[in-house]
Amino acid sequence: MNFKTPPTLNPNDPDHEKKRAKLHKIGLTLLIIGIVFDVAFFVFFFINFMDFDTTYPIFMFLPFPCAFIGFPLTGVGTTLLKAAHLGTIQNYVANETGPTSVAAANYVMDGTRDGLAETISAVKKAMDDQKGVECVYCHAKNDKDAKYCDNCGKPITHQNVCPTCGSLNDEDAKYCSACGRKL
Repeated sequence: MNFKTPPTLNPNDPDHEKKRAKLHKIGLTLLIIGIVFDVAFFVFFFINFMDFDTTYPIFMFLPFPCAFIGFPLTGVGTTLLKAAHLGTIQNYVANETGPTSVAAANYVMDGTRDGLAETISAVKKAMDDQKGVECVYCHAKNDKDAKYCDNCGKPITHQNVCPTCGSLNDEDAKYCSACGRKL
């Protein structure tokens, strides 16, 4: 069998393919041996109980060593096979569950998007209300109801002051109406 590793699986290890193939071979071998011992255990175990007239002394003790060897070998073999194909299994699961997860998230978001937008705008408004008013002269923060600046004592105005000529401009003005400088 040819085992190809997707390029996303451990590109820094050049021996990754060899290790993976070795894990696969050892795991498969142990699994097959374990299954043979498991089948032998069940066959010998049920032979003891099916034929009550004839006693086979070897069949009395043989099932339990088969069980003690077979079940652990089956477990170890299965674990090694899983380790050999873990990346492939993970890629498969991701490809199968990814679209479902995205669809579920979109479904939930569609139902909550409007409420979330309202909550965000309410929080923004509350934060803006707490900020207060900025003094146009010294840029200190003041209470929103303040009439005079706590820092410089000048009257609070909702107009922009030109840093060059000192004239008052509208709050949303981008350029000074007196000198033309950018505000």
